[in-house]
Amino acid sequence: MPISPRPLASASTASTGKEDELIQRIRREGAASPADVVITVDAANLQAADHAGLFAPVRSKSLDARIPAQFRGEDTRWFGYAYRARVIAYDPNTIKPGEEGDYTDLANPRFKGKIWCGGAAAATSTTAP
Repeated sequence: MPISPRPLASASTASTGKEDELIQRIRREGAASPADVVITVDAANLQAADHAGLFAPVRSKSLDARIPAQFRGEDTRWFGYAYRARVIAYDPNTIKPGEEGDYTDLANPRFKGKIWCGGAAAATSTTAP
């Protein structure tokens, strides 16, 4: 059976605190939903859909063989097939190697105006104020 593309809602639960439009739609449709597969943009939306009870356990030798255990739910209600890297790059002429510390140190005031971040929700960039 060919896959029929459908327009998907793109509300961000993480940034708005509101339930994603796609999750709302599938919840309304219930058992009559034509959705067999849900693809989300991030872990926050995946978790929201899982907590909403929208997923059913899947038993698949093919998925088990291809997707490592750390990228699937213990209950097999979801499988992750992609992930993002968060890269920290710095100018060693401005910030000395080792000075950056760990991820949480990036909020340190000494880095104000020196950090550039790619937007998490879109293909955008921003600079810390």
